[in-house]
Amino acid sequence: NFGYLSGTSMSSPIVSHIASLIRCYFPNLTANEVKTILMQSVWKPKDELTQTLLNQTSKTGGIVNAYNAFVLANEVQKKKTKKKKEFPI
Repeated sequence: NFGYLSGTSMSSPIVSHIASLIRCYFPNLTANEVKTILMQSVWKPKDELTQTLLNQTSKTGGIVNAYNAFVLANEVQKKKTKKKKEFPI
């Protein structure tokens, strides 16, 4: 059976799936880093009505975007790797 579903019961599985994919591809990222990546990589629609609604209903005012999240995760991972090489313990 198929039907239209919305709300947190649908958004939560999507966001957690993207988070788990990021953790699989970038295992050195922490849970807090992944959370920050997901929140900073959202897509924000251009039209005012949608943007207003998203600002009222979500913390980021955007829609989760897997591609943007992977690009940002890759950048964060590169910075972490570079820091480890520069400052060995």
